Amino acid sequence: MNVVPEKPEQPRKFVWLGDSLDRLAGFPPAVRQKLGFALYQAQIGQKHESAKMLHGLAETV
Repeated sequence: MNVVPEKPEQPRKFVWLGDSLDRLAGFPPAVRQKLGFALYQAQIGQKHESAKMLHGLAETV
C-alpha cells in the first residue's frame, strides 16, 4: 500500500498589525528566520516544534 503525503494547504492570508513587521525586522537574522518559518507553518495549518498553547485568555462571545 502506497501512502501519498498530504498536500499542504495554500497559505492563509497573513496581515501584519501595527508596527509588528518593523519590529520583526529589527530582530537578529537567525531569530527572523525561525519566526518566519513558524509563521509560515501556521499559515499552512501546521504547528512549529517550539509552539505552545496560549493559556489564560478568556473566550469572548
